[in-house]
Amino acid sequence: MATTKRSPKPSPSSKTVHAPLADKARRMRIGELSQRVGITVEALRFYERAGVLGAVDRDRSGYRVYGEQTYRTLVVVRWAQGLGLRLEDMAGFLGAVPPQGTPEERLETFTRMVDERLSTLRDELARLERSIRDLEALRSVPFQGECVMPASFVDVLVQEHEQRPVAVTRPR
Repeated sequence: MATTKRSPKPSPSSKTVHAPLADKARRMRIGELSQRVGITVEALRFYERAGVLGAVDRDRSGYRVYGEQTYRTLVVVRWAQGLGLRLEDMAGFLGAVPPQGTPEERLETFTRMVDERLSTLRDELARLERSIRDLEALRSVPFQGECVMPASFVDVLVQEHEQRPVAVTRPR
C-alpha cells in the first residue's frame, strides 16, 4: 500500500486567511517565494513570526501562499536590514501590523528611527576612519631590529589616549 504525503493542516489558533479564488494575482508557495527573495524557508517563517508579513494566506490544502506584495515587502525588509534597521521597528511601517498613532506621529517615529540609525552609522564611520589613520600611521613607522612597536609610536598612542575621555569597554 503506497503512502501519500498529506498536506499540513493549519492550527486553529493561527492567523490564517484562505486565499480567495477570485484572486487572479500570481500566488507563490513558500519555497518559490524564499528562492525568489534569496532567503531560506526558515527565514521566511521567521519574518512571518516576527510580524513583518502580517497574516499569511493559505490555499485549500493548507499550504502558505504569498502574493506579489509579500515579495515586495520582503525585498524592502532585506534592504532595510542591510542598513541595520531592526525588524520590530519595520513591522509598523510595512503595514504588517495595524498602524499606531496619526500619520504625522508615524512619520515622526519613522524619521526619528532613521535619524538614530544615521547617527550610529556616522559614529561607526568616524571610528573606522580613526582606525584607518592609525593603521596607516603604524604602517609608516620604520621598524628596526626586533622591536615591532617602536617607543616613539607608543609615545604618540599614549599621548592621544591621555587627551580623550576614557570609556570603559569590554575586550572583544
